[in-house]
Amino acid sequence: MSSFGKRVTELRKERLLTQKALAEELGVTKNTVSVWERDVRKPDLETLTKLCAYFNVNMSYLLGENDERTKTPTEEHPDDETAARWALEDLIEVSEPIIQMYMQLTDEARLMINSSVIAAYKFEKAHDCLFPMGEQVRLMLVKDEDKTKK
Repeated sequence: MSSFGKRVTELRKERLLTQKALAEELGVTKNTVSVWERDVRKPDLETLTKLCAYFNVNMSYLLGENDERTKTPTEEHPDDETAARWALEDLIEVSEPIIQMYMQLTDEARLMINSSVIAAYKFEKAHDCLFPMGEQVRLMLVKDEDKTKK
């Protein structure tokens, strides 16, 4: 098995990166990357975690403890894609009944709800209380073909 330094060198070269380019990605100096690659020192846990995420490898692989390269998501420690999918499934589960009720309302009732949501948004924005990841959410309504065939 390889050492930590050899793994970093190998992964960096696979991405066709210079030591300087990798250093810039991680917010460290070129000299720091050089020290790692020569196995003089290892980074702190936070930087190790950044390296794993950047190269999409598990910590054991990066440290040279095993040759299993890819992250293996588990229920306790899902990868980012799995966690995002679970969060979306939870959001749909909670939102679907509300959307179904909303769609049965009259235009006047919908306008009342829309006005309330807009007012709440403006209030929270003015008080800097908005959820930062919320602006990245995109919803797409799709027709449930199974229900329309019945």
